[in-house]
Amino acid sequence: MPVLQFFSMVQVQLFKLIIIFVLIIGLVLLKRPLGQAILASALATILLFGIPAQEALRICVRSLYEKDTIILIVNFLLVIFLQRTMENRRLLERAELALQRLSGNRRLVCIAAPVIIGFLPSAGAVNICGKIIDDILGSDLSVPEKTFVASYYRHISESFSPTYNAVILALSLTGIATGSFVMCMLPLVLILLCLGYVFYLRKIDAGLSVKHEDYDTREEYRQLIYCFWPLAACILIVITFNISIMIVLPCIIVAAIIVYKLSAEEILRFAKSS
Repeated sequence: MPVLQFFSMVQVQLFKLIIIFVLIIGLVLLKRPLGQAILASALATILLFGIPAQEALRICVRSLYEKDTIILIVNFLLVIFLQRTMENRRLLERAELALQRLSGNRRLVCIAAPVIIGFLPSAGAVNICGKIIDDILGSDLSVPEKTFVASYYRHISESFSPTYNAVILALSLTGIATGSFVMCMLPLVLILLCLGYVFYLRKIDAGLSVKHEDYDTREEYRQLIYCFWPLAACILIVITFNISIMIVLPCIIVAAIIVYKLSAEEILRFAKSS
């Protein structure tokens, strides 16, 4: 009997959660601001789960100043600052071109370029990624297939990269070390990469992804490192030394300011937009 009661209780709780998620999706589909949707879902949570008004108020106040909230906000601001820097210097586009020239393999570029671009939580990244995939694949895949390839591979990074808000929040709530999480996710990431290849990319010729042109291989390698080192260094340091992303990011940003020679005006502008 207690088992049946337990499962009955779980079903009720699950049903309440479904109502909350449907409420969020419904308001978003009605083109209401995301903030309003989240506020409405918070109020629905309080009502559905019977949280006393005094306790709900205490939770709201505590959530504004507790450590996890501050860490989450600071991390996200730092990531966006780094993103602004890379977008301003067009580093992702330059890295993609260098990758094409060095590999000469369209399949590899279709995997690597979106994954690299996906490390940054940028809404504008979809435009960059879509153009790259469209240029590389041409008419070899249909428009829906190219759309899937660009979106699918771009979002693989979101599943494990500590530059993403959801990952930072999950690690903060669970207390799992960032480096351990990333390492454990790598086999799953490899499976995701292979699935996209098996069902889509193997249908196209590897071919050359750029027309023949003269270029210096060493210079292309330097260009690839120059464009991608901030993200690569961030991920590698976190994994190797198991250090919090909040400690690593400020160091990477300071180094990026020096390497990319950001002016005081640019630093202020990027900070403000972040």
